[in-house]
Amino acid sequence: MWDAFARGDGKASLEAFHPDVEWDGRNIPDGVLGRGRQVVLDHARHWASIWDDWTVEVEKLVQVTPDTVVTYSVIIRRVGFSDPEEALPAVRSWSAA
Repeated sequence: MWDAFARGDGKASLEAFHPDVEWDGRNIPDGVLGRGRQVVLDHARHWASIWDDWTVEVEKLVQVTPDTVVTYSVIIRRVGFSDPEEALPAVRSWSAA
């Protein structure tokens, strides 16, 4: 997904998401909770419109727990966090469930 996104292949990047993906983009101004790939696309366009120049780079990978491996073939749910300090406890609680 990220490789496709980085090379400007939005269609291939979007295919990583399930057609009925649950998208929580309320971490940005006017972000929404919605379903479907169109919501993902709308969120990306909205996010990009906020900035004069926007690029995405993986800055840091964090191990959630020693025995947890996260992998995906299709993204079915996404929740955005603007603060990593809020994200990590949420991910840990999801992996414990």
